[in-house]
Amino acid sequence: MKFKIVYADELYKVQKEMNALLIDIRTREEYDRSHWKGALSMPMDITDSYESELDVSQSVIFYCTHGGSSMKLARYLGNRGFDTAPVIGGYNAMCGYQKKLQKYG
Repeated sequence: MKFKIVYADELYKVQKEMNALLIDIRTREEYDRSHWKGALSMPMDITDSYESELDVSQSVIFYCTHGGSSMKLARYLGNRGFDTAPVIGGYNAMCGYQKKLQKYG
């Protein structure tokens, strides 16, 4: 299994180390309202086979709203040979970390 856990405060570092795609699995409407810079949209509500849409040689970091769905997806694909990671706490944690950086530098 190629599975790693990523925390919001280390996202950029781990993404660079893994040379990973960042994929937003929330709905297209949520993505259109707001998403992480550079993230691709691959909503779980319309994508039922990530295995056929992703290249197994490409590392991927997934995020959803709170982290639960991306955790399940990353673990599932990790068990199938993909190099994956979820962002713990999802988009909410990522935004919370961003606000903390802006406030405290």
